[in-house]
Amino acid sequence: MATAPQIGVLSPLFDVSFAEGGGAGGAAFASVTSGGGTRGEEAVPLRVHAPGDRAVFQSRRFVAAAAGCTRIATVVGRLGAGGPGIRSRAGAFDCADDRLDDPRGDGYMFERCDGLNYVVERSSADGGRGTDVRVPQSSWNLDRLDGGGLSGLTFDASAVNAFLIVQEQVAGGAASVKMGVLARGSVTYVHRFDGSAARTASLPVRFELECLEGGGGGAAEADAASASVSSSGGPPTGVRRSLGGRAAARDVSISMTSCPALSARLSASGARATCRLSALHLTCTSAAYYELVRGGELEGAAWVPPPSGASAEYDVSATAVSGGAVVTSGFASPGVTYDVSLKGEDVPPLTSDIAGLPEIYTLNVVCLMSSGLAWTSLDVEELR
Repeated sequence: MATAPQIGVLSPLFDVSFAEGGGAGGAAFASVTSGGGTRGEEAVPLRVHAPGDRAVFQSRRFVAAAAGCTRIATVVGRLGAGGPGIRSRAGAFDCADDRLDDPRGDGYMFERCDGLNYVVERSSADGGRGTDVRVPQSSWNLDRLDGGGLSGLTFDASAVNAFLIVQEQVAGGAASVKMGVLARGSVTYVHRFDGSAARTASLPVRFELECLEGGGGGAAEADAASASVSSSGGPPTGVRRSLGGRAAARDVSISMTSCPALSARLSASGARATCRLSALHLTCTSAAYYELVRGGELEGAAWVPPPSGASAEYDVSATAVSGGAVVTSGFASPGVTYDVSLKGEDVPPLTSDIAGLPEIYTLNVVCLMSSGLAWTSLDVEELR
């Protein structure tokens, strides 16, 4: 029986190699550790040393694919040999234990725990925090990778592996999820979950390593090498919406070292949404310098919640912004309207960290020669 997904030309939705840029994943990933757990820099090693230690490396972005299309998440890493009390995981999933905003978890993962291998389906569709269905290697229904299957392969968790999680539509519209590994130039599928129980297909890429309490484990290490998500249907299109004070202007004094004219972030209810800035618009009565700041700290913000079905909220009340990274900047002449396109992967999407706390984008304006009035807006494309 054929196990290959029926797909056309794949379109990349998300692609990060941790060997680049110091290996930290840049703005694309966030990490959390507890106890003596650590995350390194070179190819992102995760390390634990004693019971209770935990290290997590997860993409900030929850990657969605167009409805009815094949979605392939590829995660490359090393689960490690493990042993008693050691659990490592890699896949497309999140965890209720880490979230402050909405404690639910869903997704699919490869797991090595107490020296044994599993594929796992996690679902919060019942309204709970997320229930795991763990299938041991001896019960994998396509190829057990024990040397006796059709592939003749034997799985080695101590080596770097390319894991694939393929979500596709089958007859009747029910979702089917296949778990596989890339070896010898081809994909070997090891297990299929028919009738996917996960609540959502919008999932992050995630790596975990934990030394379990009471498990008798000690020092262990796992590695994250790269991650990508592709779709047979191309990137999903969102709904465009404009954020800002509309015709209301901000009074920018020449004495101000910063004026956060407009800021945007994901709302608490939209922390798992896909939302990307597409353009900024600015006009000012005085010569001005403007910059788009990612991750700055605001003073005096008063967030305006989004309408029903939308995910981004905005602020026009903050009095100062500090820190953060400048994504783009420029100089504005008096009375000229500037429309700056922000489309493409050069500008990271609105995201939140592992706990669900959102990252803020701020359009900061500073007048150069005299005080003035500034009108600003930001365009976003939202997909829930």
